Amino acid sequence: MAIVLSLPSSPYRRRMPWIRFPCAGCHGSGSNATVYSPQLLATKYSSRPLKVVSRTLEIFMALGIFALKLVMDQRQGKPDRRKRQRAAELTRTLARLGPTFVKIGQGLSTRPDICPPEYLDQELSKLQDGLPTFPNGEAFACIERELQVSAISTEPVAAASLGQVYKAQHKHSGKFVAVKVQRPEIEDSIGLDFYLLRSRVPDKQVCGHSHF
Repeated sequence: MAIVLSLPSSPYRRRMPWIRFPCAGCHGSGSNATVYSPQLLATKYSSRPLKVVSRTLEIFMALGIFALKLVMDQRQGKPDRRKRQRAAELTRTLARLGPTFVKIGQGLSTRPDICPPEYLDQELSKLQDGLPTFPNGEAFACIERELQVSAISTEPVAAASLGQVYKAQHKHSGKFVAVKVQRPEIEDSIGLDFYLLRSRVPDKQVCGHSHF
């Protein structure tokens, strides 16, 4: 899914390299949102036990290995010396686990009461807008399919947990806009993580409905 935000006029955008779209291409509004429904997720994933078990093992192995390293550092008397190394490892682990855990890392990056400075200053902050991008071709196909734009920058200007942002020109108004494109298969990834989270958290602590 792609969404559009208006941008103020700027001479910089006129100097950017652009990809031009044919006028017949873009026709959708890009305004559809997926509603989070615990009941639908339960129905979907209760019939996919292998996928649930696989994801559960992936999460526990990744976080378990990191936790084991912290325990070993403590036993060897080197926790302070290895803090920056462990901070980098945690950032990579959260990014590898996907959008749900990137969001958790983003939350931790603003909590000096929980994380030491070595984690906050140079590592977890990378999860805000410095994540790897996905292929431009997939993003351009989504934009051309769903939005009315005539041109778009050849590279994203930012990449975060849920998607990446391009600068584009609206086909009819000519205005420059920011277009955010969701990462491929993100709804399925987040949906599975929400299902696992809900199965381990009391119903009172989980909201009934929200939007991805």
